[in-house]
Amino acid sequence: IKPWEYGLGDKGYVGCPQIITEWKGDGLTRRQIEFNLMLQHYRGRVEHLISEMVQSRRALNTRWHGSFLAHRACAPSARCSRWARGSG
Repeated sequence: IKPWEYGLGDKGYVGCPQIITEWKGDGLTRRQIEFNLMLQHYRGRVEHLISEMVQSRRALNTRWHGSFLAHRACAPSARCSRWARGSG
């Protein structure tokens, strides 16, 4: 991490100067609880995107055993369909 950058982390990163973590302990203020919820939302989104990238990489590195027409018909999302046509 560069000196001007910050990262999001779970409670295992408490004490790391450039990692933003949740507040912990009993008696948190409403503002601290709201901050924790916001942080959990963004950390969850990042984890979801990483999971999508890992899964799509596996799909792109696996040999297709079937016809290209069947692949296009079964493409699970518009993004995959655009990729199959060569426009995305």
